[in-house]
Amino acid sequence: MPTETRSPTANELGNTTGWTNPSNAHVSDNQYASCPTYGVCKTNYKNYGFNIPAGSTINSVKVKVEHYEGADDVIQVEVSWDGGITWGPLHEVPLRTVEGIDAIDVTGDTAWTPAKLSDANFKVHSYGWTGGACFAENMEFPLYPKDGDLSKLPEFIPIQDLRVGDVIIGWDEKTFNFCSSKVLENTRHVGDFTVHHLISGVPSELENVTIERARALRHREDIKELVKELEEKYSQTYPKYKYFKDQLLTGDHPIPTLEKGDVQVADLVPAYIRDSDKQIIFGDYLWGCFGPVIKTRPIPLLEIRLRKVSVVYDLQCETKYFFKHYGMVVEGK
Repeated sequence: MPTETRSPTANELGNTTGWTNPSNAHVSDNQYASCPTYGVCKTNYKNYGFNIPAGSTINSVKVKVEHYEGADDVIQVEVSWDGGITWGPLHEVPLRTVEGIDAIDVTGDTAWTPAKLSDANFKVHSYGWTGGACFAENMEFPLYPKDGDLSKLPEFIPIQDLRVGDVIIGWDEKTFNFCSSKVLENTRHVGDFTVHHLISGVPSELENVTIERARALRHREDIKELVKELEEKYSQTYPKYKYFKDQLLTGDHPIPTLEKGDVQVADLVPAYIRDSDKQIIFGDYLWGCFGPVIKTRPIPLLEIRLRKVSVVYDLQCETKYFFKHYGMVVEGK
């Protein structure tokens, strides 16, 4: 039974961020395509030059991947047999921290014919994900209301149920206002991941810091004044806080803070209780989003706990900033 093995001779960008030096993956010569640290890379490889006689029976199709990656990185492949219109399921490449070759079986993805393996039709989509800017399963995101009315409590949907084309609540950096943000990608990763559980909250007696005040912060030098005002209003005991415990993000996910701008989750500083007088010393403030009338206000980060999870989602949206449940995050590209 003859076996034909071919390598790609061309590639094209799979999304706005492709692999660095993607042509290095055309041949095995110790020259590598790479994906930047804490990035998402997608490249389509094509023009394999198969010359299979019409009427031949295709018994097996496998994609060989020569690779190595870090312990927290993921490589996946999917194939198309109609020029990129239809794609088979994502296949995760086994983790290798030392270079080696794996053959990914895609025989069952379609009923293969010689025509489907022609240069006009056959493509391999290589997906790389490095670092960990992802969300844990069951985190909820607010859907943007179809009527645009943000005075009502929005409907929330767990991340695993978000689909490409769904519209969630985002943040317009130019107008400093809420906006719609379409979901562009939502990719599921299975493995062994560590997520940071951010516990933040506000006492019920705290007055809202409205969106108008948030806008002013972008133009005035009164951040320290606001922080002092907030700390005077916050309770000195944790039990009086209203907690938000749904913020489960991987450590390299950026998140906006009141004073420092965008900070990776692993670098956030939580509050702590000072031993000498048992007072709360506040660290970073995150941006919260509250209803039923949607407003923004800073809330203190009280605690960070580490958890192990087996599933995370890489969510990409139209806007750099968007909201998950009641907190603002940065798109983790």
